[in-house]
Amino acid sequence: MKNTYITRVLVCRPSHYQVNYSINPWMVPGSVNVKRAMDQWKTLIDIYQRLGVAVEIIDQEPQLPDMVFTADQGIIKNNRVLLSNFRYPERQGERSPYKKWFLEHNFITLSAPDDCFFEGHGEAIFWRDKLLLGVGFRANKEAASAISKKLGIEVIPLQLVDPKFYHLDTCFFALNSETAFFYPQAFSESSQKMLQKVVPQLFAFTNNEVTGFAANSIVTDHHVLINTGCPSFTRRIRQLGYEAQELKMSEFVKSGGSIHCLTQVLSQIIY
Repeated sequence: MKNTYITRVLVCRPSHYQVNYSINPWMVPGSVNVKRAMDQWKTLIDIYQRLGVAVEIIDQEPQLPDMVFTADQGIIKNNRVLLSNFRYPERQGERSPYKKWFLEHNFITLSAPDDCFFEGHGEAIFWRDKLLLGVGFRANKEAASAISKKLGIEVIPLQLVDPKFYHLDTCFFALNSETAFFYPQAFSESSQKMLQKVVPQLFAFTNNEVTGFAANSIVTDHHVLINTGCPSFTRRIRQLGYEAQELKMSEFVKSGGSIHCLTQVLSQIIY
């Protein structure tokens, strides 16, 4: 069994974060407490630093409220980043400042064809030597072959069927190289069978866990950062031998995201 130790992440200071539009079922315009959101974000950053994770920060642009969700900005493999092609016009402006940041920090930036929609690690999650890709709401099936060619990796498309779980990181969580959690109802029957085939130990989220954004957790070393309100998931994580730390991410849940969405992993060690 292999675990992951995150060494460096990119986050975006939520200076202009708000829900200004609705492009997923969680979003209610005007619902965010801005001060509370900043406090919750700072707590997340403090925990990363205490865990020995180097934190890089990009400043948010005023007209891009969802720019805070750094995981969505691209798929990183070594020092290459395949920049996202956002489906919704509301998010397409995020690409430019992130491309600039990656270039300034010595990443090789790659682009997929314009008709291949996908939103970074929000829906693309590494599993062993493969990449799982949630398709149906933000990513299209054409993206799977484009990503595979650009990054030189086998991509397994998984059909998402519930609009509440529009990204893979809202309904799938990989704990280590043997164990993952998923919400069966979020996937087509064939995609459920595919996950059961490729994941040796696959646990199902309860409805309360998945709507509490348990899937949007982050694991580094043997520490799992979890949104508050998922007590049964927290217990299960501890039973599996991991330290569970709960963080209140309520203001970001109002936009359909949580800890994983706020975190772009730049480098990690697999051991």
